[in-house]
Formats: sequence, structure tokens, C-alpha cells
Amino acid sequence: MMKVLIACSLLGFSCLASAQVFKCIDDKTKKITFSDVPCPKTASGGYVDVRPTNRFDGGHLRQHSAQERAAVARRAYERELEAQQEAMRPRAAAPNPMAEACAEAMKGRLDSRAARNRAAVLCGQPQTIDEPAPMPAPAAGPSRVGKCDANGCWGPGGERYNHRSGDRFTGTDGRPCRLHNGQMFCN
Repeated sequence: MMKVLIACSLLGFSCLASAQVFKCIDDKTKKITFSDVPCPKTASGGYVDVRPTNRFDGGHLRQHSAQERAAVARRAYERELEAQQEAMRPRAAAPNPMAEACAEAMKGRLDSRAARNRAAVLCGQPQTIDEPAPMPAPAAGPSRVGKCDANGCWGPGGERYNHRSGDRFTGTDGRPCRLHNGQMFCN
């Protein structure tokens, strides 16, 4: 078996070593032929040097992409360094409108009570006390309905409840009301 392998390999090397190309041009017809044997006497031409010129290994592309990846990594590193340096830079104090309003309030330059109250809130101080707002009137409870007609009903104090539909009514102040067991309930 070993002898067969050695014989095949020697035969393969001999074929590679003798692979030659000849270009032959016939003198009469000017026809061009290529062959692996030398040209006959009736043709001119000779040996053609065939080199592996069409071989493409992509090495230059691998080198270019490696350079591009390195450049991208370098730019990312530079941006990171710039961000770190920016974070470490001392910042100028921005004007504080709350502090300015507080300082104005302390100097007494705010004339209206509302302006002094806003400044007091900004400074964390108590506000000027205003008169308390009046409490809203409590909601009226149900009232007995006196007399009703097709357009609505009348309450005991003379208030009118206009009929909307079914047991639904509208009070004089625009509140929705409902009639139930002879009493008017308004929201």
C-alpha cells in the first residue's frame, strides 16, 4: 500500500513539473491554438509563461479591516476620555433664581403681599397670613316637594325644580336632582 502512495505522489509531482503551455499560430490560416506539446514546424509560436496571477488571498482586505477596527476603538476610547475629563472639570455656579428672589425679599423690595409670600416660600420662611376664605355653604339635604306640574315641582321655600325626564330634575342653581318618595335629592 505504501508503494502505491509513493508512486501516485511521484506521478503527481511529475505532472506538475511538466505542465507547460505552448501558443501556436498556423502560418497559412493564422489560427491560434494552445497546446501542452511544442508547436509543429508549420506553425510559429512558443512557450507561454503561465504564472498564478489571478490568485486572491484577501490579505490586504484583512489588514484594512483590522486597521479600521483599531481606528474605531481608538475613537471610542478618545470619546470616553473626553467624557471623563468633562466630568472632572469644575463648573461655574449657575445663577439661582430662588436665591435671588429670597435676597430681594430679605431686602424688603417686594411691595405686594403675594410677592412677599412667594419669596417667603422660596426662602423657607412663614408666609404672611391672609384672611381665611369663607367656607362653602353646606349642601342642602333633601327637601319636601310641595306641588308639581308637567314642567317641574316647587319646594317648601319656593325653589323651582324643572323636570328633565322620569324622576330627574334640575335645581335653580343648575344642580341635578332626583325625586324619591316625595322628597327632592340634589347633588
